[in-house]
Amino acid sequence: MNYAYDRNIYSVFAQLDHKFDNRHDVIIGARETWTGSSPDGTNYSEFTPQIQYSYKITEDTSAYASVGKSFTLPTMNDMYGQSNIIRNSDIRPEVGMHYETGLKHISGDHSWKLALFKSNVKDFITNSENAQGENVAINEDTKNMGVELSCEMNNEEGFSYNWGVSFSDPKYKTPKEDNGIWKRNYGRWLLNGGVSYSVSKFNIALNASMMADRVLQKYQIPVKPYLYTSLHASYKPVKEHEFYLNMDNLLNRNDITSHVSSRYISLGRNFEVGYRFTF
Repeated sequence: MNYAYDRNIYSVFAQLDHKFDNRHDVIIGARETWTGSSPDGTNYSEFTPQIQYSYKITEDTSAYASVGKSFTLPTMNDMYGQSNIIRNSDIRPEVGMHYETGLKHISGDHSWKLALFKSNVKDFITNSENAQGENVAINEDTKNMGVELSCEMNNEEGFSYNWGVSFSDPKYKTPKEDNGIWKRNYGRWLLNGGVSYSVSKFNIALNASMMADRVLQKYQIPVKPYLYTSLHASYKPVKEHEFYLNMDNLLNRNDITSHVSSRYISLGRNFEVGYRFTF
């Protein structure tokens, strides 16, 4: 079956960055987003402001705080269906509020960041299965609160490193017919790290990400941690030519990557070798 849906999306954005002095800085941004010419006349409009304040405590340390509003449209597949996705003309866009505050510190070749974050999203869009086992987009409220510590390191020998760890408590709200209570979602611990090396015309990067203390959303049962690893290498003999290698799931792990009712397994070790020419 062929589908031919389209709509127009428009947005206007403005931003003001005002430095009161050498220590105080405020950034204010705002965006208006709206749609037009939807197939069934279902159009949306949302105003999303954001403000961030930063304060330089010392030459190497600063504190910041930000508040922002987000807006995410349902896709055409969410609204009108395609292939194995069932139509849901009542799907609503996501609207969320996001808060973050923290410290940033530079120590030699180390850049540290400590952040506290909180989010509340109304009508978060996700997929679910109906009684017939068909996929359908649905809305559910979500919230999260947590803390994150990260560090980036660079040296003059071509090496750079990064790592981060965060702990949070993501939850979603069940529908009214299921008592409308908050339940756990995704995972609580997220760890990531990477190392890269660049010299002359050669670049290589190795990255890893692990999520632990996970739960399967629908059944609220534990799911084993997943570990995602990737490798990227490239060689540029001249500026216009590049040979590259991308490799995913280096450890060839058989991890569950989903958190909904269906259990999707990670693709085994795979790679891509290529050549790029720019002109």
